[in-house]
Amino acid sequence: MSNQITNKQLIILITFYIFGSIFFSMPRVLVHTSNHTGWLSILAAMLFFCGYAWLVMAVIGRMKQSDDQLIVYASQCLGLVGGRIFSAVFILIPLLLFMSFTNRLVADLFTLLILPETPREIIIICIIFMQYHMLGGGITTVARWSQLIMPFSAVMITVLYALSLSNSQLTRLQPVLDSTFFGFFDGTLFIFGGFAEAAVLFFIYRHVRNRQALFQSLLYVNGWVSVLFLSTFLVVLSTMSTSHIKRTIFPVIELIRDITLFDSIEHLEFIFLVVWMFIILSKAALSMYASCEGWRQWFDLKNYNSIRIPVCVIIYFCSLMPQNLLDAVIEVESFKAIVFPVYSILMLVCLWGMSLLRREGKLR
Repeated sequence: MSNQITNKQLIILITFYIFGSIFFSMPRVLVHTSNHTGWLSILAAMLFFCGYAWLVMAVIGRMKQSDDQLIVYASQCLGLVGGRIFSAVFILIPLLLFMSFTNRLVADLFTLLILPETPREIIIICIIFMQYHMLGGGITTVARWSQLIMPFSAVMITVLYALSLSNSQLTRLQPVLDSTFFGFFDGTLFIFGGFAEAAVLFFIYRHVRNRQALFQSLLYVNGWVSVLFLSTFLVVLSTMSTSHIKRTIFPVIELIRDITLFDSIEHLEFIFLVVWMFIILSKAALSMYASCEGWRQWFDLKNYNSIRIPVCVIIYFCSLMPQNLLDAVIEVESFKAIVFPVYSILMLVCLWGMSLLRREGKLR
């Protein structure tokens, strides 16, 4: 099959998907909840994700009789009507909304920092336009784009973080443990909410060439994302005071903005934003692919070409719902920290439990 991706491409895709939209505000949320103990919240979320990845693989293992399609699997477990309602309400509609808020966040940040006079609607349309055309080549186009930008993104992030260390002070990292248990737990839930986005694997794993190594690929994702989160948090914490971090919406942008190269070159945050735009385009395209593929299964279509335009229109209007940037950031963070971790775990448990009941003849 031509529409296949390698395990290396899968690792890059999911790493960008998790890291893409959370790391800008992640240090501020962790400082608010866990203070200096945020590093431990990241490690705890890393351990939780190992169990989450096992549960994902357990559900995937039971989807073989459903032609490896999540919506078909839900319909087989709950019946045609029940499965369609369950899939639409608890899987496909939340995916659309989450993707819309991500697009809005990107558009607002772009107009705030780069093109302040540009209407956000134009930026949203441009993002959706790129998503639409990237999906024309299927998941392989998205995977190849992610693989193409990965070396450049890795080098630039490493260089910019290294340059920011000139303003760092190790004393700002102390005390290393200063959070209450509930604060630590809240920080862990927030980070785990980012990790749990790996559930997008349900819509793309059947295109992976070596499915036997899926769990190993998720563990690689776990390791790389943890390194990225830890390095981002520790670099920001060592460079800025906790009070400053709490007052800043996007601490990572402030971190890069404070870099001065050769005492004359400033505003390196624009380079960082270009790198981020490359990463977020990969995340946005994968989100749209998952949404279109899910609705294709829901309507039982041969391909998703006929529903790409309706999905784009829905995403556009949903992206306009938050009134301003702060509202968009708060809504996404609240969803990630409170709703999404619990929702994702319950969803997996339900999918896994339905297959057990169906196998035993208790649910038909």
